[in-house]
Amino acid sequence: MECSSWEGRSRPPPIRLHASMFRAQEVEEEEGMKDLSNTLREELTKKGANLVGFADLQGIEEHKRESMRFGVSVAVALSPDIIKGIKDGPTLEYYNEYNRINDLLDGIIAYATDLIKDHGFNAIPKLRKNVKIDEKTQSTILPHKTVATRAGLG
Repeated sequence: MECSSWEGRSRPPPIRLHASMFRAQEVEEEEGMKDLSNTLREELTKKGANLVGFADLQGIEEHKRESMRFGVSVAVALSPDIIKGIKDGPTLEYYNEYNRINDLLDGIIAYATDLIKDHGFNAIPKLRKNVKIDEKTQSTILPHKTVATRAGLG
């Protein structure tokens, strides 16, 4: 997906990722999944997502993916001007932007969860308030980046 603010840049601005996971019952719902994918991509973009991707989570240990088969990855770009202002480490502007983006992503993922459930699927939103971080490793059991990579978002 191209974004007009990225034009003329060698690469897009940094992006924050969030994920939601959902379970589809069986293959006969494949057509419903296509409709849901299209609806999610369209609606989440309207809510502020720059990228929306869908990941097959099979092959990841079941307990790590909470028995969910699929994941939705949502990305929102950070402001290029704020990123340019970082010289010797994070700035107050970056901190505020980071929090703004995380609030936006939490809202988008909560909305995605409702849409998924409205289509008859189970969903577990991965929001700041419910993602557990291991204090020693500073990582989560299923990082957003893993879902994003499997969704083709990198």
